[in-house]
Amino acid sequence: MSPEEIKAIAAEVVVQLKAGKSDFSIPAEAHYNSHKSMDDLVADWKMAKGIFWKAFLGLAILGAVVLAAVGLGYHKPS
Repeated sequence: MSPEEIKAIAAEVVVQLKAGKSDFSIPAEAHYNSHKSMDDLVADWKMAKGIFWKAFLGLAILGAVVLAAVGLGYHKPS
């Protein structure tokens, strides 16, 4: 598309938006409800991220304990 065509389309979009005949407008209630769903999604993401790090840290500690136990089990005094 040429720059002139883009400017013409942008100008028509502005005219339609100002006239209130836009297909782009979203009802206020639907917009609010979409934000509530996104808030729930973000809360679920934060919870999953917390669970992941707790599990990762727990497994790292468990691995260190197992390695220490294995190391001590094979220790032979001189």
